[in-house]
Amino acid sequence: MWLTKTVPTDFGWGIFWLRADPAVANKARLYYAHVDFQGQLTVGPTWIMDIPRVTSRDRYYNAAWHADHYGLIIASVTKLYYYDLSIDGVLSGQRIVGPPLFYSSVYDNEATSDFDSYPGGFLGVIEGDCEAHSCSYAFRLDPHGAPLSTVYNLVDFDFTHSFYPAAAYDGVGFSIITVKDIDISLGGVQTKYLPTNGFGLSAPAKVVPSKEYQWDEFPDIAWNGNHFASIWTENSRRSSTAPWQVHFGSFRQTWTSASPMADQLLDVTAQKANVRWSTQINAVGGDWVVHYPRWQGVGVEPLAVFQLVDDQGNVNATLTPFTLSAPALGSSVHFLGDNAGRMGIARGDNRDGVCAVTFQTLEPAACR
Repeated sequence: MWLTKTVPTDFGWGIFWLRADPAVANKARLYYAHVDFQGQLTVGPTWIMDIPRVTSRDRYYNAAWHADHYGLIIASVTKLYYYDLSIDGVLSGQRIVGPPLFYSSVYDNEATSDFDSYPGGFLGVIEGDCEAHSCSYAFRLDPHGAPLSTVYNLVDFDFTHSFYPAAAYDGVGFSIITVKDIDISLGGVQTKYLPTNGFGLSAPAKVVPSKEYQWDEFPDIAWNGNHFASIWTENSRRSSTAPWQVHFGSFRQTWTSASPMADQLLDVTAQKANVRWSTQINAVGGDWVVHYPRWQGVGVEPLAVFQLVDDQGNVNATLTPFTLSAPALGSSVHFLGDNAGRMGIARGDNRDGVCAVTFQTLEPAACR
């Protein structure tokens, strides 16, 4: 089991996850359920589809809610498919979208992606093929998956090696974050801005202008109503034996300008956790909730860490509610009424040969 995800809906949260079933060889099996605001099941759990397994590919799907249905994207070998998915778990409207996906017998085929809803439809960002390398791309779709833009290559100067794209919407456009590999001075964690008015991509901007690329992975980005913030993991010396760090940065960005606000290390450990896809940031009020796995030593399960962080990266509260036995931890903040600011958390466990997915909520932080 891996890659759990929660998606806020008008009625609660959709929960998605992947399973490897020995009875269905060479398939990544996508499952879905829905819970109401009290955390009670209203749909499922139900199987949605089987996706061909690809060596080294971990990200096979992404989903976002739009008005009365989910948009669902599926990475199937070299093609990316879009589907409408009803809240009851019924698929319709298959389309091929986005770029051709990277597929190699030598290098990894991760197809890391993000998929976000906005009033006009969806923005997708994903790793795809570019001249036998992996690049990151962005594309806009209408509410039922029809293209609204060209497919934008997010890479600069050498047009290769761009990874882990994620995006956040500010009401006008999207700040899209990626990791640029290869060049030490020009690489690193950087953003481009894509407005929804058809203007095209902005120039790139580093989240931390003075930071050189070392070994950055798994960035995430969020918008709090005023500006953006991001979190990622990094290796301090581009060496597998060097300490691993969790880095936070807040910044302002439009199509014409970008300016950093804060740059802070949140955590330093001897090694990175062996649980991937678990680094996320969510805006809660004027602050940020970050979550990431903390390595606890050889043979010990990583710890799930949730921290309330202000704009300067100061940690005002820390919660470590459980350990992680699978790369399956996903969170999202709801946006509706009395539930605004509540986080829905989907957690997967794989212990003693038994796979389980649990859902819980985390209330907004408050003075006590």
